Amino acid sequence: MKGIYTELKDKEIPYLLDFKPDFIWAGRHDEKRLKQLHDVGIKNFRSIGIFCAQGKVEKQKHRAINKRRKPIETYQGWYVGLCPTDPEIRSKRLKEIRTAFNSPYVDGVWLDSIRYPTYWETPKPKYLDTCYCKRCLSMFQKSGLSWIDYRIEQIRLFIKEVVKLRNDKILGYFAVPETDDKLEKVFVQPLKIFKNYFNYASPMIYPQMIHRDFIWAQQTVEKFHDVFTKDRVIPIIQLVKMPDDSVDTFTIEATKILLNTISNLGSVGYFMLGQVLKDKSRIEMVKHFFV
Repeated sequence: MKGIYTELKDKEIPYLLDFKPDFIWAGRHDEKRLKQLHDVGIKNFRSIGIFCAQGKVEKQKHRAINKRRKPIETYQGWYVGLCPTDPEIRSKRLKEIRTAFNSPYVDGVWLDSIRYPTYWETPKPKYLDTCYCKRCLSMFQKSGLSWIDYRIEQIRLFIKEVVKLRNDKILGYFAVPETDDKLEKVFVQPLKIFKNYFNYASPMIYPQMIHRDFIWAQQTVEKFHDVFTKDRVIPIIQLVKMPDDSVDTFTIEATKILLNTISNLGSVGYFMLGQVLKDKSRIEMVKHFFV
């Protein structure tokens, strides 16, 4: 399978109809656009951010608390990680997920930021230890679990609630491309647990952004293959320079190598259409891989 992440903006729809991908990850819910794509045989997978802030209110009221009992910082001017036990956030996200699963034009849901907060999309990530709000500390003390197992349980319980809403549709998630140790202790995305709940894992393969090479990209995808099996992994890969103001140069030649490297391993998805459309040469390259 081959697909692409899209915000379903007006300018993106003609390209999606021209590319004819097997699927899209939809960054927002638009019934009209989803139906238009569904009617021509494109599968729609709704992408929903979970424990990351959406809007000013969530940034102010629900962000995770560090060991100094202070709200964690905003990273790169946009990312704010939220407390995973916050009942208001959990209820709000489950409502959004229910709406997606109940839509006749949505074939599945992908969870993004289904983890404890840490901003990893940088060559030097700052690994955080959260959440130390009064609610989390009280829950931890009553749990009788280790700090690691307690946090794993909070994420697992939320995923179990999501599974109840599936209606036999597909459930996937965007996976942090880290070591097993970091996935368990920092991000709380332990692969051996997640494989029991998700149909698909989509490791975020952004080598240029985090200054890694293509060997790393291949090895990371293969690691997920080992746990989930090849048929249950759809990597989402970087096609353009990210962020836009990055000093890095992500050439067409380098992009083609990455495309070939990951495509040769199996299914693949691209991040993201809106950015690709800024460069005509990349548009043609992406179209070539879909045709």
